Amino acid sequence: MKRLGGLPTLIGAIGALLIGGLARPASDGADPETMDSWAPTASEVRAAVGFGPPGSDTGRRERFEAMLTGRYRSRQLAVRVMVHPPDRIELRCGANMSRPLMARIAVQTEREASSVFGRRFALDVYETFVVAPRRKVAELRYDPSSTRTTITFGAYGLAGNRR
Repeated sequence: MKRLGGLPTLIGAIGALLIGGLARPASDGADPETMDSWAPTASEVRAAVGFGPPGSDTGRRERFEAMLTGRYRSRQLAVRVMVHPPDRIELRCGANMSRPLMARIAVQTEREASSVFGRRFALDVYETFVVAPRRKVAELRYDPSSTRTTITFGAYGLAGNRR
């Protein structure tokens, strides 16, 4: 019996590695060429949600959030999309996700939200942890004067302001 004393600790450590994503392969597995074909596609989302401003229709907004969140979670990516009318999106990503993958998901999410809701959005990217509060890591912003979208990763304080 004494020989099994370390077994629960070993099983717990392996479980923590698997849950934490540390056992994932080095590649994030998200080829930017194929992400646009992941189900539900942009056209499927637009057909299900309809076109128009997010306004006070929480049903459309919740359907959009659920469809995009489901797209990434079906690929084993810890992502949650939250739309905050009139012009904000909160993208929560697992803390083990690579920055390039976060950026691709942020750009894709903002592009599709613009297509569905008929307006551009400011998008904030957060790292989420199992036992700690979320932490802002990036901002995606559209500049109408240059018609360019930029994403900036950096250190942000608890209030979400850049340090």
